[in-house]
Amino acid sequence: MMCEQYFTYAIATYFGVPLDPYLRGQWQVCTPVVTQMFVALAAFNLGAKERSIFAETLPQKLFVYATVFCVFTFELFFVAIPHRFVPSEGHLFEFNALMCWMTCLAVVAIAYRFLSTKILVGVFALQCVFWALPMQHLDDKVESGVSNLIGLPFKLDVRPHLFIGSALLGLLLGIFYHRGHALHQRWWPTLMGLGAFAYMMWLVFGAPFYVGAMQPYKTEFDVAKSFIGMLGTWGLETVLILGALWPLRFGKNYRVPLLCWAGASSLLIYTAHKLIFGSIFLPFLELIAIHIAPGPVSNTLVHIVFYVLLVLGIVYMLQQFFIPLLLPRSARPARDEQP
Repeated sequence: MMCEQYFTYAIATYFGVPLDPYLRGQWQVCTPVVTQMFVALAAFNLGAKERSIFAETLPQKLFVYATVFCVFTFELFFVAIPHRFVPSEGHLFEFNALMCWMTCLAVVAIAYRFLSTKILVGVFALQCVFWALPMQHLDDKVESGVSNLIGLPFKLDVRPHLFIGSALLGLLLGIFYHRGHALHQRWWPTLMGLGAFAYMMWLVFGAPFYVGAMQPYKTEFDVAKSFIGMLGTWGLETVLILGALWPLRFGKNYRVPLLCWAGASSLLIYTAHKLIFGSIFLPFLELIAIHIAPGPVSNTLVHIVFYVLLVLGIVYMLQQFFIPLLLPRSARPARDEQP
């Protein structure tokens, strides 16, 4: 989904081609929850280990989060500048999605190490006060403060307070699933019911959500900025996560190899998809549109799915044949070892 979203946005921005109705429909349904689900699922996996075991791996996890944070600090230099994607405001430094997710994951990882489950539930309830505070004013202060500090324009493209709730919810659902077996019979249907109710509350009482055909990212966080919208997002996350795990309660394990690989390689896919599409696909599409088959570039569901499959294939080839060459010989996987 993240590849599809970025590719449709890139074509709309680069070539001025609007999204087709099917793509707009997908954005309309998925945009409010998809970026929240990324951090919720990552936090869900943190709850798989007991705290005593988790404490041993916490320093390594924080190191990984810090490394990814630092790498994506310079994302615009490698993605935006060479391909005319510098934001109209001219920000070369921005607090982007990966930086926000790594910050939230670091916070919930530390919280999980030192706080009990009951206190984590209390923290989740307490963070709801963010929507009663003048967060826009505080965000503006942070942007101006950082800009003055570094002497360059800076933008909070993604607001951490809009994501910390999803990270805490994902962690709590992970704790419930992995170690709350005695509570499953009673609370599993109850949690799914509460999640569905919260989502329906947003559908009925929430403000309408609109996705523009030319600027689909412009309204990406509009739902999360209202408390009832965020409540609906948390509800949908609960239904999707517990619903996907429901068959496991009855010993049924439905594995889709492509999805399993994409999940295990999600960070590599996220890191590579913008570079591959921006550095290879967009110039190639421009060459075709100008010199080979003059005409508008298509921004349809069929074409975008084709681009996504191509990018996933390129990432898989890099993972299998190029990245191992960068590793020390002793660290390379054996030929008969499963990826």
